[in-house]
Amino acid sequence: MKRSVGMIGMIALIILAASAFAPAASQAADRSTTQTRGVYWFDPHYVGDDITDTYIYDDALLTGDSRPYDPQRATMTYELAVASISSERTGDYALKSQNLRAYLEDNGFVDFDTNEDYRTKMRPDTMGAACAHKKITDNGKEYTLLAIVPRSAGYEAEWNGNFTLGESGDHKNYSQSADKVLAFAKQYIQQYGISGDIKVWLAGYSRGAGVTNLAAKKIIDDTDGALGTGVTLAMNDFYCYAYGTPRAADASQDPHDPKYDYIHNMLEPYDIIASLPPTELGFDRYGPCFEYQTGAYGSEKYERMMGFFRETNPMLYRDYYLEGGNPFEFQPMKIDENALIKEGKFSFVPDDDSYLPDTQAEFFELFANSVAAAAGSREGYHLNYDDSLAHFGSYVMTHLGQMGDLFGVISQSRYSVPMAVSMYVAFSTERSGDIVIDEELCNGLAGALSELKEQIARLKEYGVDTTEIEAECAALEEALKPGMQIKDLADVAWNMSANLYARVMREAMEAAGADPGLIDQMTSEKESKAMCRMLAYVLLYDKTQTEEVSFDYANQQFCHLATVLSNGGRYMMGHTNEFILSWLREEDPSYDGIAKENAAQKAGYRRVFIDQPAGTDVTAVIKDGSGNPIARIQNGSLISSTDPWVAVTSCDTGNWLRLPVDDTYTVDLSVSRDAALSLRVAEYSVDEGKEVRNVTGDKRYKWQDLSINTKEKVTLHVSEVKASKGQYELASGAYYYITKGSPVLVAKGIARGKKAVKISWNGVPGADRYVVYMSKCNNETKKVAMKKVKTISAKKTSWKKSGLKKDSIYKFRVVAQQKRGSNYVTLATSRNGHFATGNVRGSFTNPKALKLRKTSLSMKTGKTAYIKGTIRKAKAGKKLISHEKRLRFISEDPAVAAVSAGGKVTAAGMGSCRIYVQAVNGMWKTVKVTVR
Repeated sequence: MKRSVGMIGMIALIILAASAFAPAASQAADRSTTQTRGVYWFDPHYVGDDITDTYIYDDALLTGDSRPYDPQRATMTYELAVASISSERTGDYALKSQNLRAYLEDNGFVDFDTNEDYRTKMRPDTMGAACAHKKITDNGKEYTLLAIVPRSAGYEAEWNGNFTLGESGDHKNYSQSADKVLAFAKQYIQQYGISGDIKVWLAGYSRGAGVTNLAAKKIIDDTDGALGTGVTLAMNDFYCYAYGTPRAADASQDPHDPKYDYIHNMLEPYDIIASLPPTELGFDRYGPCFEYQTGAYGSEKYERMMGFFRETNPMLYRDYYLEGGNPFEFQPMKIDENALIKEGKFSFVPDDDSYLPDTQAEFFELFANSVAAAAGSREGYHLNYDDSLAHFGSYVMTHLGQMGDLFGVISQSRYSVPMAVSMYVAFSTERSGDIVIDEELCNGLAGALSELKEQIARLKEYGVDTTEIEAECAALEEALKPGMQIKDLADVAWNMSANLYARVMREAMEAAGADPGLIDQMTSEKESKAMCRMLAYVLLYDKTQTEEVSFDYANQQFCHLATVLSNGGRYMMGHTNEFILSWLREEDPSYDGIAKENAAQKAGYRRVFIDQPAGTDVTAVIKDGSGNPIARIQNGSLISSTDPWVAVTSCDTGNWLRLPVDDTYTVDLSVSRDAALSLRVAEYSVDEGKEVRNVTGDKRYKWQDLSINTKEKVTLHVSEVKASKGQYELASGAYYYITKGSPVLVAKGIARGKKAVKISWNGVPGADRYVVYMSKCNNETKKVAMKKVKTISAKKTSWKKSGLKKDSIYKFRVVAQQKRGSNYVTLATSRNGHFATGNVRGSFTNPKALKLRKTSLSMKTGKTAYIKGTIRKAKAGKKLISHEKRLRFISEDPAVAAVSAGGKVTAAGMGSCRIYVQAVNGMWKTVKVTVR
């Protein structure tokens, strides 16, 4: 029995501390062509490092009336809030906001900035805040969209401000933090020259939600004062969502006034953080509250939500939710009396007839009541807990690595048993009301004191100085008499409890290496009295149990304790960001059928920028690696897309097309009038949150002021990023180039000796391989088909073939191919070439050299000119092989310069291109044509 009480005391402290350092995570229209799907980082619950997740962003969600609840807007805003959690991927406090910066910049926001508190190690008086902005159009009117985001989790010492309620008014620390956030937003507006009509997007989770709630209230009450007089904000343009919102509002200030309906508080009734501070201390929330669909537990909706949960954080789902973390499986418990009496074993069993609530939501109401009862009043809390709980919270949040050592010492402390007994006596006597001690009750109390004396005697045997607590125990015995009110014993019992609490904590903190000054502060008389009182009320309180007092250790108060300890793993689940996010996605039609991001999306994507002159309509058709059209863009807007990962992002500095890294794409461009476009391709790394490679030209074209006319076909080629062991390495070799018209492949065959030939060709951008076809030429009686004779890597542009028959004429061609998926597609095919082995076959010989009269032409649109050239033979006195025309002509871009079979050039449109002139064996020269 005595050992069991010691265990209760030890576990009681652990539970209090665990609650302290637990982590603080109308149907919209179809928007398929304006949504952007991407990948962002956030710091999750339980894993201990940042993880990636899929987001869906849509500017359209931040247009229209902001007052109605929108499930898509709620999901998107929550993704913004969790991105603000301090990143675990870096130890540099100046970079803790990197996940939020990347999320906002990836969706077109510019000038991301943070206040100093976000860039330095957190203190109890800090509050991280960030801002960014972008232009947005709503119903034809341009606005500046301003994102204001307080840090939501990863607070370290900043978190302990949650306990500082203040003597009156709104939650003191949250209110001061909201002032910091708004002061930074006001400064940001001035610094970046923002003026005129604005929209505000404000988001917060957990502590950040409490700050968001009060910041929103201050904006609504005084827009000019909160954000400055240079901007105009209509409430319909104020988009504010807070998640897991603690009660921050002074309930006497009419927090449910309709003017606060623009604040959306998203709540899970199974969320312990949202149950505090207690309503009994005068707290509420500004604005309406929206509960997640918890009534759907066990339904198809719930199972779908669990699917999102498993995908978002499989470790949390497997090791936490399934292992005692399901808040819907809350169960009142009691001490197993048989095991305790017969086996001396301390364990808990379900209590089907418990007086306690049978749902976690109702149990949290009881928890909040216990906190209020311990404090007595708002003023009592301010006097006793504003500092003591803040100090305790600060220690816990900044010494997480030492908490295991701390609890290890507590579990072995010789003070734990008497502390638990004295707390029990103090709580029970104080809660007894006006009960007068009769003879039977006096004997029961005397028995409890006798056991307490035995525990003190054991301490003395261990060499502990027990003088002070012996005196306190003697004072209790002396005060205990039949006929007195039992509550008169409470003060003496509380003094003893505080004394023992201070000894337990000092011993544990010294062993954990805590600062001596901090130990003195946290074990002072005032803080020890406050903390042991709060601990007793949290673990023993039941507001209905005030009329009967029993000192049986297995009584109903210990049933409460058993229930607290047995269900401890469930209490924070409803507050984890993955749990909240999964509920939101279950209600959000945007996530119907969504696939979790894969290694390609986690790596990043390519941004394609197309700058166009005013008055010119530009259309882009995107085709995948198989040549299938998958998206269409017009003037920077996505008109249609069949691939959810292909989208357009709106940005002040120019919209960009997003293309995944795991496929090859072509972007066919067309213009409404002759114009010059500027193009750029950038590789964006999700891990680094920035562009890691920029391409603005290729071997043939500079992409700045690239001339395009209405007749020609201009294509941007985007190759896939090669993967190594399943990982995609950006900035490591993907190629990007422009073609006008169809790519031209020319090949020549030059005889080498009497039985060999060297076939050479120009390279074709984007080719992965070249295939050479060859055969003997047709004769008078037989037509011969060419056969594939060699496949050559794209790294080479020549090949020598030996073992041919001497004094023979052969024909050949070369085909350029690109790999798309598991197949190869043809990019270009050369014209057939002909050669004679040994340079002679009977009376025929090969060309040896080709000379052009002019190698460049400058022409005006509509004009014509002729290309003329001469050929020198390999063998004088022989005739040239006559299988083809003496000279053949191929225009690289007929939309610029067309050429006839006889060499007549017609200037078709503005620009420049090359015309290839070939002899029968494929030998070529080029003429550059510039059309003005």
